[in-house]
Amino acid sequence: MSLNPASIDTGNATFDKTIASQYFESQKYPAITFRSTAIHAAGQHGTVSGVLDMHGVKKPIVLHLTYHGFDGAEKPERMGFSVTASLKRSDFGLDAYVPAEGDQVNVFIETEFRRRLEK
Repeated sequence: MSLNPASIDTGNATFDKTIASQYFESQKYPAITFRSTAIHAAGQHGTVSGVLDMHGVKKPIVLHLTYHGFDGAEKPERMGFSVTASLKRSDFGLDAYVPAEGDQVNVFIETEFRRRLEK
């Protein structure tokens, strides 16, 4: 998975540019990537361990998953997941204004996968 740090959207375009350039240094580090190394599932829950590469620093993190099931009685067409993770931004060299501004970052992702319809 790869994200462009310049694509941040807080609802304030001026603040977004400040975060992208001053915090993430998106010109120097144009991508935030996550590569999984292990997946463990137990019922509706699981974890995905991997390496987060952000701001030129690679660190292991764990994503916590909750499976919300699928939609479609005979042919499952969609399935949904929630993902959470916590990290310290200073661990990735994003330590501007710590401790005046929070160091702990909590990540929440809601996603849905749709089956590709065959032609």
